[in-house]
Amino acid sequence: MNFIEGEVSNGHFLSREISLKLPETKYSELSKPRICLGIRPEHLHINRTPENSSLPAMVYVTELMGNETFVFLTVGQNRLIARAPADFRADQEEKVWLSFMMDKVHLFDADSELRIDS
Repeated sequence: MNFIEGEVSNGHFLSREISLKLPETKYSELSKPRICLGIRPEHLHINRTPENSSLPAMVYVTELMGNETFVFLTVGQNRLIARAPADFRADQEEKVWLSFMMDKVHLFDADSELRIDS
């Protein structure tokens, strides 16, 4: 799972380089100042062109796994892993855009590391 430290403010998850609108069910009763957002590699989508609310990311390595490709990315200081189709190819330091499946994110207390969303 990918983990990104940040905070929730006005219904958005915020870190230095990332701002994501959270589904209301994820933040409606949230009262922790520091949280960690977790998302699995299969819940990140890589696009070659910008799409609505996608984030720019840089590829630093791809790993062909046969039936899928793991794509290792940087978004600012964050290192993330996404799963892509087997035929996905990208060069090192190629710019791509990353979309999060927001209904699949999990929120954790940054201090206790306990899950705080339902």
